[in-house]
Amino acid sequence: MRATRFSCRSAAIRQEAESLAARVKQTGYEQADALVAKAGDNPLAAAGANVAADKLRQESDSKAQGIIDEAGRRGDSLVAAARRQTGVKSR
Repeated sequence: MRATRFSCRSAAIRQEAESLAARVKQTGYEQADALVAKAGDNPLAAAGANVAADKLRQESDSKAQGIIDEAGRRGDSLVAAARRQTGVKSR
């Protein structure tokens, strides 16, 4: 029963991380789009803004994935600790 409770907590950690990652990604993409829009019709400014926007999107994707990966590690660690405490074998 204790391992099940920790599994639920692990799932909650992962779900929160996915929600946070989605917000981080959305914010980054919105900032990138605003940067491109701010460049306007100036072709030189637009070219620079597009490069910067692409970099910003990549960083947003990377940070979002990092959040999800860290939550996965924490969740796995929590479940493993619960299994050790209860004596349940890993699958």
